[in-house]
Amino acid sequence: MQEPSNSLQLLDETFSISEPESSATKQKLNTFRITYGKLFCRINMPNQIPRPFRKQGCGGITTARSGYCETHRNEGWVQHQRGRTRQQQGYGRAWEILRAKILKRDNYLCQTCLRQGIATEAKAVDHIKAKAFGGKDDETNLQSICYACHRAKTAKEH
Repeated sequence: MQEPSNSLQLLDETFSISEPESSATKQKLNTFRITYGKLFCRINMPNQIPRPFRKQGCGGITTARSGYCETHRNEGWVQHQRGRTRQQQGYGRAWEILRAKILKRDNYLCQTCLRQGIATEAKAVDHIKAKAFGGKDDETNLQSICYACHRAKTAKEH
């Protein structure tokens, strides 16, 4: 007899697992049938673990991938950007030219890593004093930085 393609090896015994069956219960479940010889067992498993909503102050739980309720599903990006384009935020063509200049000035090396004696390729240009806190697009306020350092610095600032 040929061994099934979906199998579970446990204590040198082989169990076959069939595809999920649909369930008509209130909670959405996947039902698996595990067979061992002539014996079988059905196991019900939830599709996803319910988690609290990501929006602060919004009660309840969800299994949606976004983590937001229907009311707040598309608000995250709008709140972050406040409805402005990148040009309106000051990151247009002039910024792209300045960004290239700063990367070249710093030899495409992350300045944060370089201060620790590590040579890491810089992929971004960062405001030393953030624009949100009064920083300007002046060359003395800009540095080349790698993505890992940029994420860590941004997280500390907020």
